[in-house]
Amino acid sequence: MNYEPNTTHWKLGDLVIHDCDQKHPLMLMLVMDYTYEGKVQTRYVSPVTPGGYSRDCRRVVVSDLEMLHDPKRFGIEAEVAS
Repeated sequence: MNYEPNTTHWKLGDLVIHDCDQKHPLMLMLVMDYTYEGKVQTRYVSPVTPGGYSRDCRRVVVSDLEMLHDPKRFGIEAEVAS
């Protein structure tokens, strides 16, 4: 973990950024759902990475809550559903 653990319980539709991802607007993730174990299901919003590589935005990424941060913490303006 690179940053202090997140403690915010994100709502469905919130935009977050993963602890290990580059802190760039193209790395924003949309909170989709929660698993029975309490992990967060997300997907990337942008179909490209900051390096110009393409990615499948339909793929669901499962992460621990403490790894998903508020983008504003890194100076990234993002609207959230909250």
